[in-house]
Amino acid sequence: MPGLAEAPVYEDLTVLGLVGVVGPPSEEVAGAIRRCQDAGIRFIMMTGDQPLTALAIARHVGLVSDDAGDDEVVKGPELGDRAPPRSRSWPGSTGSTSAPGA
Repeated sequence: MPGLAEAPVYEDLTVLGLVGVVGPPSEEVAGAIRRCQDAGIRFIMMTGDQPLTALAIARHVGLVSDDAGDDEVVKGPELGDRAPPRSRSWPGSTGSTSAPGA
C-alpha cells in the first residue's frame, strides 16, 4: 500500500461544481465613508484580497472613483517604499508614529 504522499489522489476526478462566496459591505458603509471624507478624514483600505477585488470593493464603497485604475492599489511589497520614516506621521493623519526616544 503506497504512503499518502505517493497515492494518486488527484487522478480520475470530475468537477461537479464551483462555489463562490460574496460578503458585500453593509448598505451604510458608503454613506459613512462619504460623511467622514466630508469631515476631512482620509481613508486607507488594507485587505488581504487580490488587487482587482480590493479595487472593486473600494469603488463600491466610494473610496475611489469608478474610473480609478489599478495604480490606486498598493501591493504589500510596494508598501515599504511608500511609508514615511517612523519619526513622521502618515500624510493626512493626526497622530504621530514617532519612534521611542525620538
